[in-house]
Amino acid sequence: MIMHLVSPSKFRSALVIGKSEALTKVDKDFLKRVDIRDVRTAFSAADARRVLSRFPAEIVICADELTDGSGLDFVRSLRGDDRFRDVPVVMVSTAPGREAVLQSVAAGCAGYLVRPYSLDALSRHMDAAWRLRKFTGEQTELLRRAGVAANSGEMAKAAHDYETVVSVGDPVAYFEDGARYLENGRFDQAIEAFNKAVKLNELYAEAYLGLSRSYAGKGFTNQARKYFGKAAYASLVDRRFAELKEQFVSLYRDEADGFNPFAALGREMSKLRDLAGAEEAFGCALELSPRDGSLHVELARVYHAQRRSEKALASVNAALALSEEDNAALDLYLRLTGRGYDDIGEPFEEPVAFKPSLTMRIINAVLYMAVGATEAIHRLRRPDATQAA
Repeated sequence: MIMHLVSPSKFRSALVIGKSEALTKVDKDFLKRVDIRDVRTAFSAADARRVLSRFPAEIVICADELTDGSGLDFVRSLRGDDRFRDVPVVMVSTAPGREAVLQSVAAGCAGYLVRPYSLDALSRHMDAAWRLRKFTGEQTELLRRAGVAANSGEMAKAAHDYETVVSVGDPVAYFEDGARYLENGRFDQAIEAFNKAVKLNELYAEAYLGLSRSYAGKGFTNQARKYFGKAAYASLVDRRFAELKEQFVSLYRDEADGFNPFAALGREMSKLRDLAGAEEAFGCALELSPRDGSLHVELARVYHAQRRSEKALASVNAALALSEEDNAALDLYLRLTGRGYDDIGEPFEEPVAFKPSLTMRIINAVLYMAVGATEAIHRLRRPDATQAA
């Protein structure tokens, strides 16, 4: 009998989690066959977290059902914990298909195996997880080096390293590759492409902030503002504003003319009728400049367009509290309270299809919430989408 050999995994340790003791043993045995010798097991999310706190597993194999909850909920909790957010997790399930794959990617999984799986399939997922880890590690190290250079006043070197990070690939291109792979049932490649899109966008928010600071330090105001705006967009897409808020505030305070990139984003999204995006952008803009009455007015208009009259009136009142002579706020207040809701004009609706400039918002929707995933993918399909990428 000819045995098919697979290459040993580059991972040295693993944690296997699942409700079934029998299936957990199967997963553990498979890992040993790809030469991962240091393998621990857990049957609940609580046990798994305790094991991870004292055992530095390099990869996690997680079943979709645990004794105290779902595997996806456990993965989401890991991604929200700085200690474990970068540990790759491969989900193992009996549920095949596109929706299951999207849900696992949305939760933050590095792979998705369908039982019963083969040794070849496991080996491919191990290799893909290792490539993603290596890819992320290299870019993170570049960010660290760039930060050290910037703090030392070496702005040219810092700018070079930040530029290297943002030149490694386009998150949108990776996302579109993933969508095509998914349409063709090539789930392994789809997951790897989607994960690269997510990781790149996470890194880009920080890299763009660093570039803005570096160019400002060199006296290049236009370049500094360009990357300040890119950082704002990346942070909105990846929902990282809260995490990076101090850096945004610091850069904003250094702005001689008070350039607020989130305000510009909000206005652009309002024009494109992306109401949710405009609301989020103006909210972030107000975090940077809470005493700018015009931002409160623009946010009020967004709320009105969403038919949220109480929120609209609250924003108008905030603007008038800053200045009782704000004509735009007075006009909107009069229309809201004195002439009725509909007198402001017919509220516009969100578009049926996404516009190209909002592609990154699709990444946010698909990869983090998996809302309307199938529809988004069909909108992105190109004429050659039925062919193998």
